[in-house]
Amino acid sequence: MKKFEYYSFWGSHGDGTDQMLDELGKQGWEAFAVVPNGDTIVVYLKREKR
Repeated sequence: MKKFEYYSFWGSHGDGTDQMLDELGKQGWEAFAVVPNGDTIVVYLKREKR
């Protein structure tokens, strides 16, 4: 059975959040949910445990 670790962060729409997602993607993180929260968004990520 695969085991996962989870991470979340909040940000706003735009380049800063896009860059952070790009960097986390290079580390194996995959966004599985993006939840709007007023003017910000909460991004939930997971990756297979190393």
